[in-house]
Amino acid sequence: IRGITRRADGVLIGGASWGHGIDVWTSTHGGACLALHGSVANNPNVEFCDVTMRAIPGTHTQRGNGDLQVYYDPELLAAQGGFPGHQWIVMQVR
Repeated sequence: IRGITRRADGVLIGGASWGHGIDVWTSTHGGACLALHGSVANNPNVEFCDVTMRAIPGTHTQRGNGDLQVYYDPELLAAQGGFPGHQWIVMQVR
């Protein structure tokens, strides 16, 4: 997991890409062990890279309406769009 965020309740949360999807992992043990929390993206047409989450104070990494915001860079999509080497930051909401 590349980017881990600490929620307001102390739980660590992070996203990991497995290529065409993003899984969410959590730890209630300070990172000593991680548990799969769920999946927020699965698309065979997108290569998900550089996954990170934004901690929003007081919302447990979630927005007030319960949405989880996960940011990633679809590097292959940028290259296919004629911008090789560029990073396009995209937000996936679940």
